[in-house]
Amino acid sequence: MFSKKTAVVVSLILMAFVTSGTVNSASGDKINKIINVSATIPTETFHVKPVFGQWPTDIELPYDTTTDTFVPYTVNVVATTAVGLSAQLQKEAVLAKGEDKIPLIVKLNDVTLSQISKVIVGNGDQSSTVAEEHVITLSIEATGTHTISGLYAGVVSMVLEDNL
Repeated sequence: MFSKKTAVVVSLILMAFVTSGTVNSASGDKINKIINVSATIPTETFHVKPVFGQWPTDIELPYDTTTDTFVPYTVNVVATTAVGLSAQLQKEAVLAKGEDKIPLIVKLNDVTLSQISKVIVGNGDQSSTVAEEHVITLSIEATGTHTISGLYAGVVSMVLEDNL
């Protein structure tokens, strides 16, 4: 009735469903998965990368219970550019829990980012086409005190581009 090839293919498909959790959910239940995928092929004259390792994908802002504040997150990145660097947020950066929101301040080299592009590294020599490296500090912080307990989550989505 079924060939061995068909049985093997069906077994592999069922195994894929079971391991992905698709078969394990009950009727009417919902399983949400979020996978952020990003890829950049840099040029020789423009790229931005962390000094050590990869770009962080998940960070946690530790909460200081004595001051009711969050500890800022910082990481150094290296920007290689021949014409300078600009950056902007793609959307407002906040931590949220239902209707409760905690604004995040995202800075590159002490320049506070918004949804309007801002120059982070200027191009001192407009005629130069030689790429230079610049070490830049990225910081993410929540200012003020916060006392409404709960699990807060958010996304910082930014665009880094050369100053053409």
